[in-house]
Amino acid sequence: MIRRRSRRTAARVRERLESAFLEDHSPRQVAASFSVGLFITALPTLGTGLLLFVLLATVFKQLSKIALFASVLVLNPR
Repeated sequence: MIRRRSRRTAARVRERLESAFLEDHSPRQVAASFSVGLFITALPTLGTGLLLFVLLATVFKQLSKIALFASVLVLNPR
């Protein structure tokens, strides 16, 4: 039961990652997504920035999800 659930979850995560990488965004949209992500990450939001990222990614389809979440890696390299 646990293995089946973990396989389903892994398949769902893989599917969403593949769809995020296949998104077609202009360079301007990718840069805007990255800059919004940097701004949110730099704010002292005590970890609620990730919730804001998920909200922004679902509401605004023109934002690049990969660029948005990659901005977290720039300011939080650990």
